[in-house]
Amino acid sequence: MNKNVPAKTLKSVFKEFQIHEQIVADRFGDIIRQSFEATGAAPLRTSALELRETLFASSAGATVDHQIYTVNEPPEFQNSSGGALALCYDLTVPMVRWISQNANHLRFPFRRYQIQPVWRCEEIRSSRFSEFIQCDIDVVGDGRLDLITDAEMVSIANDIFSKLGIGAYEIRLSNRKLLEGFLMRVGVHHQRIIEAVVAIDDLAGLGHRRLRSEFETKFDLNASQIERVIRFLSVRGALEHVVHELSELFEDLPEHERYAQGLEEIKTVAAGAILMGVPVGNFVVDLSVARCFAYYTGTVIETVLTDHPGLGSICSGGRYDDLAGLFTDRKLPGVGISIGLTSLVCRLLQAGVLKTGPSTKASVLVTSQCRDALDRYIAVGTRLRASGVGTEIYLEHHGISEQLRYAKVKGFRFLLIADDEQLDTKIWEVKNLSTGQIAMVNDADVERFVGAHADTD
Repeated sequence: MNKNVPAKTLKSVFKEFQIHEQIVADRFGDIIRQSFEATGAAPLRTSALELRETLFASSAGATVDHQIYTVNEPPEFQNSSGGALALCYDLTVPMVRWISQNANHLRFPFRRYQIQPVWRCEEIRSSRFSEFIQCDIDVVGDGRLDLITDAEMVSIANDIFSKLGIGAYEIRLSNRKLLEGFLMRVGVHHQRIIEAVVAIDDLAGLGHRRLRSEFETKFDLNASQIERVIRFLSVRGALEHVVHELSELFEDLPEHERYAQGLEEIKTVAAGAILMGVPVGNFVVDLSVARCFAYYTGTVIETVLTDHPGLGSICSGGRYDDLAGLFTDRKLPGVGISIGLTSLVCRLLQAGVLKTGPSTKASVLVTSQCRDALDRYIAVGTRLRASGVGTEIYLEHHGISEQLRYAKVKGFRFLLIADDEQLDTKIWEVKNLSTGQIAMVNDADVERFVGAHADTD
């Protein structure tokens, strides 16, 4: 066997965190999962592979077409799948496909969450990867889904980010009907609406000058019409302020049913978020929020850290009423939010927002000084594990000084130490590595003592 193969990772494919970073990512994932489950959502896991035609059809008109990874199957397998395959670029399409297949066995509204990898052909950037962990929650109805469910998504996002403890955040709320209706009121042809929404979704990267150029050259709008678009996208604030601004700035434009419907929807969702206890300071109506996915039909949501806006959206989602039409004639409207866990943790680490801790999830290291008494060290470590205290037992032939260095590097909170004399008297030296305090604890009391201090320190 060739032993000279270089150990390399593919650039921008997947973020391989260091252990202390992965522990933080796992903690974030646990908080997100617990918030999802608290709402009654059930876990679901779908295949990494979908038919390519399904993914392309669901993203029609959006910029994600070029982000889809096509899978090259061996010729002998190509006919068995019923078409070319691709890796999932999100979890919404596979979820809707699964629900369409199982609708007759489900109780609606159906609540599910998924935490698993997705894949996208991404531009190489410091926090963008081709493979990443995504966390989704969605509620899907049969025939209809009340708008109050959209407000619940705002509430769930608020719950998660209040618990993650990563600083002040702002949940930004808008509505695709409102945006699309306005664009048609101002003069964008209805067949170009999705293309215009994609251009607006890139507003942060394009800037107003580029956006003016895009709308002039691609959508044949004059300077006055373009300024109307810019002014519309600049409207943000509390619901009452936004409603007032819209009536003041654009009352002379022709009416449009889609615009009126979107305005009523955003009023309902904003009021519902307040009803569900979301502090007014934590969410805002922001009409620049567009979301490029073509399947969004109503509410759209993005979340940012207010002290670190350069990190971009850290949670997004929205309402989709027609996505199930790819698979079934049954109307299955849904709404959901998504958090890119890998990207979120990576960006927070790079920005210095997130601090890492130990490289172990165990609280205790049981040192072993007397090799002929290894069974005693193993016994106390096993008892601690059985009592629910994460414990590592040092099994290598190293001196106590090396074991102490090992404990400090990995970040254990407690050391159990016993030499020959202490083993004979059944007394353990328990050292708190964060405070330096040492307690002499009887063997029979070790689990109680360590368990009590592990819960409070």
